[in-house]
Amino acid sequence: MDPVRPAVVGTVAFALALVVLLVLGDRLGPDDTWWVWTAGLGVAGGLVGCLVAVRVRRRRTGGPARPPQEVGTSPASTTSSGPAPSTTSTG
Repeated sequence: MDPVRPAVVGTVAFALALVVLLVLGDRLGPDDTWWVWTAGLGVAGGLVGCLVAVRVRRRRTGGPARPPQEVGTSPASTTSSGPAPSTTSTG
């Protein structure tokens, strides 16, 4: 099962709840403000969950392949052939 879909669905549900609670605004009693915090933290946690789920899906499917790099070399030095051009002027 794809882990991204439930994470997105849950995040959207919390976002909708947050919007409804913010629209209600003053109609909420002073003891009911925890609902807004719960929905807001649900959105934040859902966004983190979506990022994690995307990483899990990439690992399961293989993700973008990168060639192995030798220790101590930079990507620029492995693609050039010959010495780097001189940047000093002779004039």
